[in-house]
This record gives sequence, C-alpha cells and structure tokens, in this order.
Amino acid sequence: MPLLLLYFLGTLLISMSAIAQPILPRLPQIWGQSDQVLSLFQPSNTSSDKANIGVGSNQMIGAFDNIKSYYALAQYQLHSTGKVWHKMGIQALSDQEGSFIRENRLYVSYSSHIPLNENYRLGLGIGAGIVGLSFKGNEVAPGGNATKPDIQFSSTIQSERTKIGLSINQLFQPKITPIVATYKLQRYASIFVQHQFNLSLNSAIRPFVYVRYAKAIPIESALQSSVLIHQKVAFAIGAKNFSSFLGGIALENILISDQNCSFFFNYQWPVAKLRGASVFELGLSFRFKPEEEE
Repeated sequence: MPLLLLYFLGTLLISMSAIAQPILPRLPQIWGQSDQVLSLFQPSNTSSDKANIGVGSNQMIGAFDNIKSYYALAQYQLHSTGKVWHKMGIQALSDQEGSFIRENRLYVSYSSHIPLNENYRLGLGIGAGIVGLSFKGNEVAPGGNATKPDIQFSSTIQSERTKIGLSINQLFQPKITPIVATYKLQRYASIFVQHQFNLSLNSAIRPFVYVRYAKAIPIESALQSSVLIHQKVAFAIGAKNFSSFLGGIALENILISDQNCSFFFNYQWPVAKLRGASVFELGLSFRFKPEEEE
C-alpha cells in the first residue's frame, strides 16, 4: 500500500510538471497618464515626435515588496515618405518575483502610420523579440533558464484627441522549460481607448480604458481619468480589475534643452487587503520634437 501511494504521488507530480503554466507580463500602472508606455505591448502606438525614450519601475509594498518590474523603451522616426511616417523602436521589460524568479523581455518594433483623411491616421506595428525565464538555484533546488522567440502585432487609429488601439501578443505561444516545470507564453489580446476633452486652451480631461483578455485567465482591466492643468500638471484617478484604486500625479511638457520631459508617479491600493497589495510606480520620459518644429 505505501508503495502504491508513493507511485500515485510520483505520477501526479510528473503530470503536474507536464502542464504548461501560462505566462503574462505584468502591466504598468501609468498607461492612462503616459500613453507612450503602451508601446511596450502595442508597437503601433507611437507619436509624431522625432524620437522619444522612457523608463519606469513599479514595486509592491509590504509582504510582497520583493515583486517588482522595470521597463525601458526608445523610438526613432525614420525618413518619412509624403504624409506617411515610420518608426523603429526597442522595448525592454523585466519582471522579478523575489530573489529567484525573473522574466526578461526584449523587442525590436517597427510601425507605419498612414493618413486616412484629414483627421484620422492608421498605425500598423509589429514587434519581434525574445522572452527569457530564469530561476536562481539554491542549496535545495538547482536553477535554470530558457529563452524563446516572441512576436506581437497591433493596430491604432488616432486623431488629434482620440486614440483606439488593438493588439495580439505572444502569438506563437511557445513553451519554456527552464527547470522541471514547463511554462507557456499565453496568447492574449488587448484593446484601449483614450480621448481628450479640452476644457480650455491649456486644460483638459483624458479618460482612458484598457482591457486584456487571455483564454482561461480572468480578464484584466484598467480605468483611468486624468486632469491636465496648464499643460504641465496632471492628476489621475482610476481603478484596476475593479479590486484596487490608484491615484497619480504627473509633471508634463517640462522643457529641458528645448525638449519635453515628463515625470509620472502612481500609487495603487487594494479595496481589501486580502485581494491584493499596494503598488507604487515611477516613470520618466523624454520627447524630441520633429526637426520642422524645432
């Protein structure tokens, strides 16, 4: 009987290790304040600036303070042909869970932006890169790492005040086996809508909605609205997955050497302590204006 029980437990563990656990990247919090951050996962979401760069990080607080993320991006506008302009970009992300688990992503993106009429422009983008999953070993268990290719597509329709984007990410759903357990890059789709209501010449309200869907995983959503005052200071409030609230402040369009710099801060706190942890996030971006505007 003990041998039979041991055999059953061993078979169960082997079958569990064979089931691919889904992987989705952690989402930044400041998307409603800095739509530039959306280009991390939506390569068609770019601006008409000659170039832009951005960095950011978020971290949980309290018992989960060893869970954190870092991201960086850069985009450069290539030679334009008529009213069509093109951009190349690079995006890097790192999700860290404790001292032993790390998920790293690196993408190179390309997007083309085509005018539909006098008011709207269509953006089409593709991003290709690699995703690496690593486990740091210790005295109890050995470590390991593995890397797989990844690809993502997106499309954006935008005007001067409105932007709508759709993306499909982790298209090929490769399996990664850094250790005994197997993980799968779960394919997911996302959509966002952003609109700016001008209150005056220098003030506006910008509501923002983001939804991410993946099979067999709860739908993730983010609702935010920010108020821009004198084109310099923005206050944001919002909710994530209807289980936590967030508030933030941003200093935007600060001129440094004739280029625009923006600083973002967000803080998220759960409705109930049992439903999540508090998170704070910092972001910094620079926008380099096109030559004709300098």
